Amino acid sequence: MRFTLRHLTRYAYSRPVFLEPHTFRLTPRQDACQRVLAHELRINPAPAGRFEGTDAEGNPFVQAWFDGLTETLTVEALTTAETLRANPFGFLLDDAACRVPPAFAPAEERALAPCLRTDAADDAVAALTGSLLDRSDGRGLDFLLELNAWIFGNVAKVIRREPGILAPATVCRERRGACRDSAVLFIACCRRAGIPARFVSGYQSGDDAQDKRDLHAWAEAYLPGAGWLGLDPTHGLLTADRHLALAASHDPAQTAPAQGAFRGTDATATLTHTLTLTVE
Repeated sequence: MRFTLRHLTRYAYSRPVFLEPHTFRLTPRQDACQRVLAHELRINPAPAGRFEGTDAEGNPFVQAWFDGLTETLTVEALTTAETLRANPFGFLLDDAACRVPPAFAPAEERALAPCLRTDAADDAVAALTGSLLDRSDGRGLDFLLELNAWIFGNVAKVIRREPGILAPATVCRERRGACRDSAVLFIACCRRAGIPARFVSGYQSGDDAQDKRDLHAWAEAYLPGAGWLGLDPTHGLLTADRHLALAASHDPAQTAPAQGAFRGTDATATLTHTLTLTVE
């Protein structure tokens, strides 16, 4: 599938401000599942300097720093990318992945450690994880599919404009949340079961008839033999050629499309954005 998109983000400030260095994660990653055909990131005001790099988890980023004062910051990402994996089940699991928790080689376990880190135990998350482990008979892939289906069928999708992510326990008990909230519940249950999992930010093809698009979030879980598998609990799917990933991290904050601060006495910021996306 070919994704062609224009993602425009605009910050308007109540008075002139000085922009601290900003980091933007709006460039799709390149891997076995996707490749970038063309990409341009336009920043206004023009930065005094910019740098393109790769972070510790393999995600591309652009860092920009600025001179002078401004009342606006506009970031426009123009991207054409191709997704390559039509069959999400085209892998052969190692024997180590057949049971939960999977068995990892020592070096593999050290590399995956951040994606196994759990927060304080919560009864609701623990109970859900335990019931799905029983239902899947402790088989790794079956557990992931059961968990994905449970969240899709039991957590109502809502649009939350306010920043932040709900705690997994809150999503589990209230059974409602945005895509990012469902993703962190999925991750929490995976880690509770001993399966490494991480947060992904990107785009999803969506409904061709819808006229309003937005960034999407899902999860990736690691099974020996398959590597990182994308699972989208908001839609109840394994990800394939209709998802385009920007960044993945053990910490959702490290996938934010923009990070940075500004300085200005009593200044406030208003954020607006538009996303135009076609998939063919």
